Amino acid sequence: MQRTARDSLGPLGVIALIAGLSASAPALGEEVEVCRLVSSQGASFLEHCGDRLLSFTLVLDDYRRSVGHDGIYGRFGFDCPIDLMCVGEPEISGWFIDQKGWRKSERDEKAVFELLQRPPLLAMVWHSGGPAPQRPTSACGTLELRIADMPGRAVCYQRPETGQSEIAVVVADEAVGFVLLFQQRNLDWMALRDKVLRLLPRFEVERAAGDPALLKWMK
Repeated sequence: MQRTARDSLGPLGVIALIAGLSASAPALGEEVEVCRLVSSQGASFLEHCGDRLLSFTLVLDDYRRSVGHDGIYGRFGFDCPIDLMCVGEPEISGWFIDQKGWRKSERDEKAVFELLQRPPLLAMVWHSGGPAPQRPTSACGTLELRIADMPGRAVCYQRPETGQSEIAVVVADEAVGFVLLFQQRNLDWMALRDKVLRLLPRFEVERAAGDPALLKWMK
């Protein structure tokens, strides 16, 4: 989906313009519906596409956690306001991606790692400066999975230097894509993988469409 941030609310729209245009230029003669980011908050966004308003929200059904900004611009997190309620549970963060670029890739271990090195769609940078990191080997290869109605792939990293395990999940369909990153220290990747697989069915995807005339109520 080609994005433009003209007249969008806040700086996120400008950044989405840069990321979206560079990653999804249409082929000659291809009819493309131009979408404008209207607003983004946490794991939700609202965009204006032609004669429709479209919204997307990623929800985690867990009363212990709330969604918010995870401290890095363009990323969201499913955090525990009361730390004691999530003892022994992984940290969960995420960000939106260019779904067209991902769907055109091999969607393999290499493609996941390369995606993790790029800035989030609504962010300035994630990794910046310095040489490109060496690609670690996924301990579980590439797992196929789903979140709600959306297909995805996952890789598993064990980082002995930090004692941390990571499971990176990439999910996308024709309209939207996102990364979910699960991290936990002092836990091997197999135990973290099992936790993640139990958590994934608790994620829900909420979509809605409406009349652009409703935008007047946001001014």
